[in-house]
Amino acid sequence: MSEIGLFDALYSTRSMRRLKPDPVPEELLKKVIEAGIHAPSGSNLQNWAFVFLQEREDKQFIRDRYL
Repeated sequence: MSEIGLFDALYSTRSMRRLKPDPVPEELLKKVIEAGIHAPSGSNLQNWAFVFLQEREDKQFIRDRYL
């Protein structure tokens, strides 16, 4: 997968209404989470959390609880 520049990504990003059902490779997910961990946070509080789910039933369980 080739990487694009920051401004190319920012200027070309469109809202997404339909997502592919294809699974996302675990290594790519780890890379995205790692980038999120290293991103700046307000007042350096780092008050974020991640939930890493792959099974459809687990996703539905979490969705139902948050709705």
